[in-house]
Amino acid sequence: MSSSFGTLFRVTTFGESHCKAVGVVIDGCPPGLALTEADIQSQLDRRRPGQSALSTDRQEADQVIILSGTENGRTLGTPIALQVANKDQRPKDYGSMRDIPRPSHADYTYQMKYGIRASSGGGRSSARETIGTVASGAVAAKILKEKLGIEIVAWVSSVGEIEAAPVDGNTITRQEIDATLIRCPDKGAAGQMEALVAELKTLGDSVGGVVSCVIRNVPVGLGEPTFEKLEAKLAQAMLAIPATKGFEIGSGFAGARMRGSQHNDAFTQKDGRLGTLTNRSGGIQGGISNGEPITLRIAFKPPATISLPQPTVDFSGQSAILEAKGRHDPCVVPRAVPIVEGMAALVIMDMLLRQEGRTRPTALILCNLPPGGFVGRFFHPTEKHGTDNKKPKKTQDPPAAVARQPPDHGHEKRPGDRRKFTENIVKAKKFCALFCGDKLAKIASAQGLDTAHGRGDKKSQYPKGNGFMGYIVKGRQ
Repeated sequence: MSSSFGTLFRVTTFGESHCKAVGVVIDGCPPGLALTEADIQSQLDRRRPGQSALSTDRQEADQVIILSGTENGRTLGTPIALQVANKDQRPKDYGSMRDIPRPSHADYTYQMKYGIRASSGGGRSSARETIGTVASGAVAAKILKEKLGIEIVAWVSSVGEIEAAPVDGNTITRQEIDATLIRCPDKGAAGQMEALVAELKTLGDSVGGVVSCVIRNVPVGLGEPTFEKLEAKLAQAMLAIPATKGFEIGSGFAGARMRGSQHNDAFTQKDGRLGTLTNRSGGIQGGISNGEPITLRIAFKPPATISLPQPTVDFSGQSAILEAKGRHDPCVVPRAVPIVEGMAALVIMDMLLRQEGRTRPTALILCNLPPGGFVGRFFHPTEKHGTDNKKPKKTQDPPAAVARQPPDHGHEKRPGDRRKFTENIVKAKKFCALFCGDKLAKIASAQGLDTAHGRGDKKSQYPKGNGFMGYIVKGRQ
């Protein structure tokens, strides 16, 4: 089973609907960022069950606990573990469904694939699993908003046959969306949607809907063609959400009915850069972000678990009538809004780290380090790395490199090995650089850094010939 997502900003979710807890482990979050439970809780509150008469009656506070990865309210650069307890389970409600697979649910496929399943609550196929993606997405969204001004806003654009009026994606806010229980900014349509969902909940039936999403202020260049294009990763992320059945970007399927002369987004000059007059591409061209808002639409099917009698068969093939018990959403889209936002944030965060890795040290942009904070280390690709006290050959200034751990270059650490590196980023002044100040400034300028300066005496701090090159810069606020 695959429960991990992302390359550099990687998350792994855990837990089932009726186990003791659910949660997520985030690997790759930059160090030095302010982070507390309060930064995550607001999104979990928007997702939690029992929040209104339109959702399931299951009552869960969904209070998140940060288990690791932070100290004194700041990230350490180590894995961040987040956990939410399950408290309001009712396994007895699922007794009648133990031997009867629910129509259009994952009961049958999980049983056939694994030979076993969590029959109580749906296990990993339950939307309870999305707590992990909402929590980790809140962390990613906080970084994107505070460091780069990237904003992600989703809303309900349709429920059943009821369509909301078009929304200005450049200005819509979460406050406007949360003003209605159904999370639709069109108050006229929202009233109709809410009435329909309330009626179906009383009848024991369900209905589907569409969630729209806009991602604003995305820089040009995110996406990894060919097979990890930005829209491909967004589609993967959205279709990993339970109950999703469709994904559109930009003009979507409507674009298939247009001519090229109608569909093409003409270029124009915008604030000193190229932009487009229209945005039928949805902010992505050739699998790469073009600087325009990214626009998405995600279709959700009606929840499969309904209390109306359904003629079906049990696992042995015998005829049966299923009247599902338990507490279930009559429509998932109001609670799906923060899930869509979270998954979008995870994709953009990961793609941003991958793009920055080829242009400049990621930590420079994303880490809020104090003045003098260490944000990167270099190893010249042609420099000899060792402890043999041989004078290294003279080489040219090193090119831009990723702010990652220095490579081992095949040799193992031995007793007495003098290649010792402190891992405390906050106390980075302990580091020294082999380059003098003017060379550091040259490197910094080439990479767009604010300031740079060397620290320490290379003879006393490091052995000759170790090939270590570093720099210390003042953290960008």
